[in-house]
Amino acid sequence: MVNLLKRRLSPKEGQRSRCAETDKGRQNCRGMRAFFPFRRRGKDAIMERISIGFFRERNFFMRISLFAALLAAFFCGTARAEAPLPDDSAALFSDDADVLRPHRATLLFVGDLMAHAPQLRAARRKNGYDFAPSFARVKPLISAADLAAGNLETTLGGEKRGYTGYPCFNTPDEYADALKDAGFDVLTTANNHCMDRRVAGLFRTLKELRARGFTTFGTYAASADREIVAVENVNGITVAFLSWTYGTNGIPVPASQDWAVARGASWEEVSGDVARARALSPDFIVAMPHIGVEYALTPPRFVVAFAEKLLEAGVGAVIASHPHVVQPLELRAASGDRAPALIAWSMGNFISNQRAKPRDMGVIARLTLEKGNGVTRLVSADAIPTWVQTRTKKGVRVSRVLPLFDALANAVELQISAADLKRLRGAHADFTGRVLGRAVPLAEAQPAYELEPSSQDRFSTAQFDELDRRRAAKKSGARKKNALKP
Repeated sequence: MVNLLKRRLSPKEGQRSRCAETDKGRQNCRGMRAFFPFRRRGKDAIMERISIGFFRERNFFMRISLFAALLAAFFCGTARAEAPLPDDSAALFSDDADVLRPHRATLLFVGDLMAHAPQLRAARRKNGYDFAPSFARVKPLISAADLAAGNLETTLGGEKRGYTGYPCFNTPDEYADALKDAGFDVLTTANNHCMDRRVAGLFRTLKELRARGFTTFGTYAASADREIVAVENVNGITVAFLSWTYGTNGIPVPASQDWAVARGASWEEVSGDVARARALSPDFIVAMPHIGVEYALTPPRFVVAFAEKLLEAGVGAVIASHPHVVQPLELRAASGDRAPALIAWSMGNFISNQRAKPRDMGVIARLTLEKGNGVTRLVSADAIPTWVQTRTKKGVRVSRVLPLFDALANAVELQISAADLKRLRGAHADFTGRVLGRAVPLAEAQPAYELEPSSQDRFSTAQFDELDRRRAAKKSGARKKNALKP
């Protein structure tokens, strides 16, 4: 009977909705995720999936129960009649009952999805390109999440505009096919390379991504789209997505189409976007800003201040990119009026051909949301370190993302060279010590590391203020000491 009455949904079963509200107040929701496992033929009909045998079984037990009641009345002499209990079985199978059960959703995030020239050469085939091998080892992780998101830091400008890597990226459409096949659902396109094939390339990128079913945000194909907030319905939990980029590498966005890129030039613009998202009453808001200092191992003050403002405005997770290296991750514990929040100061390169340490490292960040009684909470988060392999020990060119634990455990199968294996051991120490803030011996390496909630922020503007105060006091003391010298 259990299998007839309850069915577990697969990780990505059903469709998600992309709900958006325009300035005219209209709602546009497509493909609502099907999280009700049964269908009903009529308003009060019994669920289809309950077999006819169930009804026969129930009638049999009803007859047995009636016979037992008559026997009890006969042997006990006087049986006091009681009002029958109300039949609430219909309520147990109603759509309203599903609201009472808590919903859970796992969101997965990766960093920069890049495509340098060596990656294009590795993917070249006789009849086009095949990027699927790049994600084969991480596909099970990505596709298992209820929703997977990343930063597409290239363009799909088309073959006529020429396929190139750095400094102006243009990647074959097959790259988007591989991302979809790997399990990605949502992509931010707001970054400093979004205009690498000018505004025409930006528009074509969005067209190709949407044709493959991606939800995109951060760049837009029409002025009306700029006012629409991307919202996904994930297992009954609505999640809004926002992003901005600090710039476009000096390539100007046409003044008549300045709506095409969310640049976050001022806090007024950013806070307006957050307010527009909150007006839709989503259960959770994710911000994926493209911000920071390239190759810096920790966030600067202006990034910390920006993230703090986002959290104060109601954002629940800040997933930042641009430095091309993984910076520390923080799971901030609830404190007073402050809700739990995840901050990834920089997700680093998920896939690229940058080889300098630690640019060859990336991370998969996963967070779990739970919604019950109308309240949505961030209940847990973990991090999976990754590494990009570019050559086998036999010198064969490859370009594939490997979970770090997988690479260490299966070095022979993956043809990892001795030099790369040494690098991987050092990468594990760097990731656990610097990124997680707690060194883990290699013998105790794990596929994923749970992020521990903390009320002590690793980075805050208050800390920067204290450092400034100490520096000023030190300089003042040095000046006084020098003044006392004869």
